[in-house]
Amino acid sequence: MEKNLNIMVCKESILFNISEKHKTFTITPPGTGSRTFCKILDNFEFHTYEFCNNNLNLKKNKVSHNHTFSLFPNHEDYKLIMTGRNPYNRMVSKFRIILQNEKQVNKNFNFKIDFTDFIYDQFYSDRIKKLNQLNRNELSQLTKKDILMDLDFILYLSMTPNGVFDRKIDYKVRLDSLEEDYRSIDFIKNSDYYKNGLLDLVLSEKIGLHRLISPHAISGYNLPLHWQEYYTQETADIVYKFASNYFNTFEFEKDSWEK
Repeated sequence: MEKNLNIMVCKESILFNISEKHKTFTITPPGTGSRTFCKILDNFEFHTYEFCNNNLNLKKNKVSHNHTFSLFPNHEDYKLIMTGRNPYNRMVSKFRIILQNEKQVNKNFNFKIDFTDFIYDQFYSDRIKKLNQLNRNELSQLTKKDILMDLDFILYLSMTPNGVFDRKIDYKVRLDSLEEDYRSIDFIKNSDYYKNGLLDLVLSEKIGLHRLISPHAISGYNLPLHWQEYYTQETADIVYKFASNYFNTFEFEKDSWEK
């Protein structure tokens, strides 16, 4: 497929996963089960397209794992699937990753205090403050230039297609409800891939792996088992304040950290 586009020439190429058969494309931000999602899509005639120099060209007949947060001309003719994850959960995951990457254990570590400091550092840094002041058009220009890939992933907590592009999500695939959300997609639910149990097999591996990312895997730190235990009302309010649009779009409850 090649489309000639009458829009501004882009200097950098942008990758999209698109299915002409199902008239569907995807947005898969980091930390939302995107690798598993791409593995599944490879069974449903999704291909990689590259947008560059006013053209959208077929790049390869497979899915490419990417975090492109952008749109292509005539996207209105396609349905959008976007992966998501509860922002509370997502912040705890990042906190754990930082601990895992430390070269030595902090002997003065206190998870309540350190996690609170982490949340403040994430949401009140000067860079995030500046990004938070950008309007929809400015955010859209950043995504078109693919600059977001160089930014802290915290920005993705506030970004939804309707907030940046005025685009609705047709299918939401949330890491917190994978099985239910995949079954909501017609071409997956009606497929032999689903009926033969292959989807359940892949998801069971992902869910099992997701549950194995436990505090016990971080040597030297006695961390809570459940991500909800990290939060106080203070830290939960900070995350929700910044990501309220994301909570609403993906239908996550404000008080889900208490459950």
